[in-house]
Amino acid sequence: MFKKGDLVQYGNNGVCCVEDIVQGMPGLNNDTESYILVPINNRNNMIYLPTDNEKAKVRPVMKQDEARKVLNGIDSLNEYVIDNEKQCEIVYKEAIYSLDCVKWMELLKTLCVRKQTRALNGKKVTSTDERYFKNVSGKLTEEFSVSLGQEEAEKQISHVIEIFEGCVSL
Repeated sequence: MFKKGDLVQYGNNGVCCVEDIVQGMPGLNNDTESYILVPINNRNNMIYLPTDNEKAKVRPVMKQDEARKVLNGIDSLNEYVIDNEKQCEIVYKEAIYSLDCVKWMELLKTLCVRKQTRALNGKKVTSTDERYFKNVSGKLTEEFSVSLGQEEAEKQISHVIEIFEGCVSL
């Protein structure tokens, strides 16, 4: 169970602060205990999440040492194998919704390599790849910003992207 003030990664909402834990939810006559989550990038939004919701994808934000471990392990990351272009979005969604930063980094690597490979073949990046690149790089930057600070997070993600884009050779 999380406590007031904890930072969590929640589904597609990104990093959220547990603002409070309350009994019941507005408009419902029940005594369900709920977290009030506020996304750090949208302080006007308020999310009620029952504490006993086992289907909710929620986890604590990485600590600084965990973030560094993920960043230090980029050489051992795999790319996603996509045999069929129609599979791309399914594979991408699965990685995004996993809330696993290592899978996010693998997705970022996959997207960077695909972008470079397509460019070498005279093709443009697909809109799906572009959309998921923005999504996953944003999620990683947001989480690393909490763990490492905004400036270092942006620098690290840019560096990782350069490395991944350099993985493609003629």
